[in-house]
Amino acid sequence: MNYGLGIRADRKKEINPLETGNLAHYCLEQLLTGCPDKEAFDALTGDEITGRVEAAAQHYLEQQLGGSFGKDARFASNFRRITAGIPPLIRHLQQELAQSDFRPVSMELKLSREDGSMPVTLTTPSGVELILGGKIDRVDLYEENGTQYVRVIDYKTGKKEFDLGKLLYGVDMQMLLYLFSITEPEGKFSGAVPAGVLYVPAGGLTCSR
Repeated sequence: MNYGLGIRADRKKEINPLETGNLAHYCLEQLLTGCPDKEAFDALTGDEITGRVEAAAQHYLEQQLGGSFGKDARFASNFRRITAGIPPLIRHLQQELAQSDFRPVSMELKLSREDGSMPVTLTTPSGVELILGGKIDRVDLYEENGTQYVRVIDYKTGKKEFDLGKLLYGVDMQMLLYLFSITEPEGKFSGAVPAGVLYVPAGGLTCSR
């Protein structure tokens, strides 16, 4: 009903694990897209990061959570706590990118025909076509000697353990499917070499009950 017909049940606007992840993703996207290049992002000071995160979080509050009107003290406390936990994540990201030649080139990339990025298409032995869509948190690109290398990033506000054994049995294939989808002939990064997938922990962004 949700993905096929776009019919969604009304949800109470509250700070829960889903909204925590959405808020963190939004702030990360705004920080990265708000910088013209990797160097500008690397040069952001702690105060600049905090200011931009607070502005992005406030915008998310107004546009996605119905503003502060009618919200209780617990909501306000959780929102402040989660927002305060995002700048350390940004600074960690700065340190990671400062040691890498990869640069973010796309955030919240949707895999669907409507958005111009081809979804994953699989055909079963009986001829049934399966179309798997989704959204990639971040795509990084690195180029050397005319060859482009691409990796996909997934932010995890919850706990995530990578288990190679699961891959061997066809479990937890989401990130690899994303990677090969965008590098196949009709993908957004066609011709690029798949370089890997990364789960980036965004822990500490929890809400109290």
